[in-house]
Amino acid sequence: MKKTVSVLLSILMILTMLPSIAFGYELGADLSAQVDSAIIGAVKWYGNYEEDFGAWDAITLTRAISAYEGMARTREWDEEWESALAEMKEKLGAYLDGWTELCKGYAEEEKVASLALNSLALFVTGTNPDSLIISGAGSAVDYIAAAQLEDGSFGYITDTLYAVLLLESVGYSRYSRAAAAKNLLGQQLKDGGYTYYGEEGDVDATAMALPALYKLSDIEGVSAAIEGASKFLASKLTENGGYVSVWSETGSENSNSVAVALSGLAATGGFAKDEFGGVKMLQNLLSFVCEDGGFIYETVDSESNYFATYQGLMALCDVRDGAWTNDISWEKAPFDPVTGYLDGSEITDGSVKDVSAARSLGIMCGGGRSFRPGDLLTRAELATIVGNIAGVSPAENGYADISGEEWYAAAMLSAAASGAIGAETNEDGEKLLNPQAAVGIDEILAAAAFVLGADSDEAAGELTESFVSAGILGEDYAGTEVTRELAARLFVAAVK
Repeated sequence: MKKTVSVLLSILMILTMLPSIAFGYELGADLSAQVDSAIIGAVKWYGNYEEDFGAWDAITLTRAISAYEGMARTREWDEEWESALAEMKEKLGAYLDGWTELCKGYAEEEKVASLALNSLALFVTGTNPDSLIISGAGSAVDYIAAAQLEDGSFGYITDTLYAVLLLESVGYSRYSRAAAAKNLLGQQLKDGGYTYYGEEGDVDATAMALPALYKLSDIEGVSAAIEGASKFLASKLTENGGYVSVWSETGSENSNSVAVALSGLAATGGFAKDEFGGVKMLQNLLSFVCEDGGFIYETVDSESNYFATYQGLMALCDVRDGAWTNDISWEKAPFDPVTGYLDGSEITDGSVKDVSAARSLGIMCGGGRSFRPGDLLTRAELATIVGNIAGVSPAENGYADISGEEWYAAAMLSAAASGAIGAETNEDGEKLLNPQAAVGIDEILAAAAFVLGADSDEAAGELTESFVSAGILGEDYAGTEVTRELAARLFVAAVK
């Protein structure tokens, strides 16, 4: 917890040294001042909010802190703000500390939208993407990409929207953009809107679709869909520049719908177009601000509402500084978009495709977000590769250097029992598997032959010759060091 809070403090200190942040859109002095005042008030309201934070809170408050730092030269810090800030930092830290376990649960429950949203939150808060690794589920981004269905969707419409937003924002290339775009275009209704249910467009669903569509706007037909969705939003505006939800029991305007519509238009540039009514919508949203700094939900309400406040605050920050959905990239902790690894640039050109294939085929991957291509392959890693290809079977542990608790224990015991890897006996008569020892060239060739069922010397020799013919091994390969990069090339060639 202390470490996370320290990181957040560092981020805040850096932000205070930045020049004032320019508004994302020209608002005029009076309206700009109203937006700034509302942002400050909403953050102070958050300081008194007693519940734990989630992904939306992390995104919204990180953005609000950045916005406030852009105002800091024109106003003095006050005790109330400092107290609210301290409270937020604690809650943000707790959220980030619990991120991995939270998202592991989302992966196990196949909640794509929740996993994607919480992954987006990491980038907005500037957290190192090494944190994206979920024990038992691999990389959150890889998991989401693998969830794409044959129809191009990722499940329900919110699953698809958040998945596209994440994958596009971080430049992840190993999913079908075209199929995702086709699916979203197919879901647009005749009136230009989108919906969660039924056959009539819904303001909230349509506004939520805009940021994801914008990420795919280079694909034919998507720009027209954005235009149609924006016109739909404009057509549903009341005379006051707000919206009445189809689910409302009172028939009153609500702040949530206008807030999410503003964020959607801010993401696509539609806010600046007069025909979409952006400025009038912003004025409408500001009318929902309470004396305590929070936002009410409907015009008939008198008390601040949590959901209304975070959505209202996010919309104000999106209009002020540009949409948060357009400000996410791996540049904050870059990795190679082809291989998916932080050290992707260290992989030799001739091995890039094989390293990527080894990952997508489930043969081998890196630890955290790094592949470590030049590291020597260990016997533990070799056994894991064998298990990934041939499967892992329960086996007894009769080895002095395996406790059974290691991450590689099951794979090594299975590989040893099947004969895929060998063992040795020390001078005390103890059997050893030497999990951290470097793998020799003959050892990996024998393992490759094993997983392919090449159970004769002749078949194993033919496999080795195929590696030589493919240029993976030289004619005189004896004594060749087995790096992780070479292992990827050998096993991808073997299984293909």
